[in-house]
Amino acid sequence: MSDLLPLRSPFLGMVPYGRALALQQGLWAKVKEELPGAVLGLEHAPVITCGRNFAKENLLTTEKALAKEGIELFYSDRGGEVTAHNPGQLVMYVMFPLAFVKGPKHLVWMLEESLIRTLGQWDLKAHRDPRNPGIWLGNKKIAALGIRIKDRVSYHGIALNVSNDLGIFDHIIPCGLKTASVTSVEVEVGQKVNLVALYHDLSTQLGGLLGTEFEGAASWRVQTRDLWIEP
Repeated sequence: MSDLLPLRSPFLGMVPYGRALALQQGLWAKVKEELPGAVLGLEHAPVITCGRNFAKENLLTTEKALAKEGIELFYSDRGGEVTAHNPGQLVMYVMFPLAFVKGPKHLVWMLEESLIRTLGQWDLKAHRDPRNPGIWLGNKKIAALGIRIKDRVSYHGIALNVSNDLGIFDHIIPCGLKTASVTSVEVEVGQKVNLVALYHDLSTQLGGLLGTEFEGAASWRVQTRDLWIEP
């Protein structure tokens, strides 16, 4: 067990994408200065986000048409292509110093492995695809991953489809993969899944890989005046 930890890993519920980005940036600055790391779990209102590798042909509609359906369009500074978020999708954002996670490649591996192990608890045989990012069940994508490293500290993270309406993905070519389809945990297991409990399981898996544990997956609140998390 590291003497720097445990780390805080609140589940914040529904947070607009822009607000969540501001929270990440605030925590990123604190991790850069003083904190050993931070993790946020949440859901987003409907939003399509375009990463730094976005190709415009992978957005199949217009911002105006999306707005009519109540879907925001956001150009993000994360890595990767275009993806979608909406209620019922579990999002985990991770702010870690690279020295703590042994570099960006190892961080990506740990995030992927946490998802694979968590899904394995539901008897879902999730896997990596060496040609394409994310986590897969056969040829169906169930989780996306996109991080950014700035001044040797990570932010952004992973998005796991749990109980969300997958119709939002009809507006895009997810991650630019024309032949891929998407799925969710509930579609695959055929039953209701508690998203907060799943976040706790995912946090536990990540903590195990990091050699630590996380405090209070559902017991912290956001202190908005300084973008910190406190009991």
